[in-house]
Amino acid sequence: MAKVLIIDDSHFTRTIIRKLVKDIGHETIEAANGQEGLDKIINEKPDLVMTDLLMPEMDGIKLLEAVKEREADVSVIVISSNIQETVRQQCLELGAIEFFNKPPNKEKLQKLIVERLV
Repeated sequence: MAKVLIIDDSHFTRTIIRKLVKDIGHETIEAANGQEGLDKIINEKPDLVMTDLLMPEMDGIKLLEAVKEREADVSVIVISSNIQETVRQQCLELGAIEFFNKPPNKEKLQKLIVERLV
């Protein structure tokens, strides 16, 4: 069983993603903003991170920059309502392994999680 960190300021979104992750047999931890998420990346060493972009305290772009700067050994999936191609490309250049628009396709997201956590 892998540990998946879900970072989103929306409790509703975290609940939906938590269920999706638990349905395929993984443990979840949660953070309500990027700073809290970064602290959990450092202290709890998740196997996978899923993050939103627009959040208080530290947004998802800053989180990706911090993860890259620290050379943290964790894969990051971005799940955002931002549909701009330039933002998507920026996330991928900063190390995100995939970018999903909200709401994410359940089957595609679960398939990616399974592939990354084998």
